[in-house]
Amino acid sequence: MMDVHTKVYNFLKEIETNKNSSLISLTVANKDEVLFDFKKEPYLKEGKQLVFSVTKSITSLAIGMLYDKGLIDFDKPIIEYFKDELPSVYDPKIKDITIRHLLTMTTGIIKENNKEMLKTDDYRTYFLSQEVVYTPGTHYHYHSATSHMLSALFTKISGQTVESYLQRHLFNDLGIINYHWGKAKEGINFGGYGLSINNDAMVKVGQLLLNNGMYGGKRYVSEKYLKMATSPQSVKQDYVNNPNAKAIGYQYGFQFHVSPNLSYRADGAYGQIIVIFNDLAIISTAQYIDYENLYGLIYKHFTNDTVKRVKIEKLNNYLSSQTFKVEPKSNPLNLNQSFELEDNLLSIKQLKFSHDYLLVTYCDGKTDQFEYNFNQDMYGESIYAKDLFMVKQPHWVIPYVEKNVLTLKALYIETPFFAEYQFRFDNQKLEFKFIPSPNFLLNGFTVMSK
Repeated sequence: MMDVHTKVYNFLKEIETNKNSSLISLTVANKDEVLFDFKKEPYLKEGKQLVFSVTKSITSLAIGMLYDKGLIDFDKPIIEYFKDELPSVYDPKIKDITIRHLLTMTTGIIKENNKEMLKTDDYRTYFLSQEVVYTPGTHYHYHSATSHMLSALFTKISGQTVESYLQRHLFNDLGIINYHWGKAKEGINFGGYGLSINNDAMVKVGQLLLNNGMYGGKRYVSEKYLKMATSPQSVKQDYVNNPNAKAIGYQYGFQFHVSPNLSYRADGAYGQIIVIFNDLAIISTAQYIDYENLYGLIYKHFTNDTVKRVKIEKLNNYLSSQTFKVEPKSNPLNLNQSFELEDNLLSIKQLKFSHDYLLVTYCDGKTDQFEYNFNQDMYGESIYAKDLFMVKQPHWVIPYVEKNVLTLKALYIETPFFAEYQFRFDNQKLEFKFIPSPNFLLNGFTVMSK
């Protein structure tokens, strides 16, 4: 029997030395039970996490459930379902795109501009208005709008959104209740991103896959569909012979990535993953990740090879040091100042500093309050990026003070994102520097008070 705790210890010790990776959580499960589960504070054990393109694989499971009912033909042109959504002018090769091409990311469409898409009233029409650069079926190009069309297709065929169908036919049975799935303007769930689920839900999805579509003795997705979905169906031509993608691989199934060792994975941005390897589901969330290193270490450590045993006490001692929190300290601030800001990308109008908190007022009149949290004992809420939208969400603040500079590092704990809000006080003037972690919406900037 595999000594999972030793494998975990060796994996964590190695990946934590990579400055390009920052894990939030790691879970290892087999088809019946959770073998290891750890999440760094202040991220909440049962809190939701935005999983980005893991959403694609969940959408694929829904498509598989339609396939099992005989309601879907993979080689049918998608235009037959979207005649009402066609733009007045479109590329004639749109007619050649089939459901299989959507599933395998081989539609031939290569342009993707999510910010541009967000400005449109109907994402389906936006997709159908794109140029088909390559003959469908001949060229792989990863494209979240392609996955959104699968969600749209599901709704056309079933008359239900992916979320409402899975809630009734999968989520409720598996006890998946703590989740949120965003919707596009046309009222259907995003097919390629937008799902936030907790760790328990990710484990259950992993165990469903390990059990070839069964959970708790009941079948939800056929073994036939899952074999197709998790086997190579298309080739990522740009990854072939890429020395930096030996572990990532160059094969793709039906909205699942396939590695060279034929393990497979649901793969979300910044390190949100469910890897099925060696009869295990290995699940991580992260702030950012070196994917090639991550998968290489998974395939290195979670084998059946015998290694020198590590005592559980040694693992526990190591885990006790793994946190994003800092040591509590006394509040050195004595602030009572307000500053009006010049125009800036966050549309912040005013910053009001008090002894215990910062009050942010935006140009639209909305406000956020950032408690300095020197005691490291409280959560707050503020507006920040989540997928492709700015929404009010939970945060945890870590304060730093150095001479005349106050830095508030906010961890947005339902996402991988964090940001530094840096304030430099100079007599009656203020310099505000905004430094976000990589994300799809926000760029950093520096602005002065008026």
